[in-house]
Amino acid sequence: MTNRYLTEDEFTGLMLDRQSGKTRLQIPKQLARQFFTRVDNKSAADATGKSIVLKKGFIRLGIVTSPVFFLLFMLSYFQEFGIWYAAVIIPIVGICRTVIYGLTGHQGGWLIGSIPLLASLGLLFFKIEGSEPLFQR
Repeated sequence: MTNRYLTEDEFTGLMLDRQSGKTRLQIPKQLARQFFTRVDNKSAADATGKSIVLKKGFIRLGIVTSPVFFLLFMLSYFQEFGIWYAAVIIPIVGICRTVIYGLTGHQGGWLIGSIPLLASLGLLFFKIEGSEPLFQR
């Protein structure tokens, strides 16, 4: 497999440099996500000798939780403030969420959009002292 891009000697030298800290291996987020969602554990284990089940689970959790948090935000906003406020705010938040995810690019991640939504849900549902003015009409 390395013959297509590197010779065995070049690959060995690159891995030695990586282990010594002289060079760094960086994989784009989209490529890593595609790998962990499409490659089965047996194929990866056969090629590397290591299991990727835990890493695949974490990646899938990240892919699923972000839209779930956004859906919970929409439902809670609709329930708390009614249809008219929700009709204005939810599309604006949806657009902002899309822009934030678009700006994260190769270096970003799903946490930048999920953590604020999760924090807002926590403030709303647990009625944390001092957060009431944030959720008044």
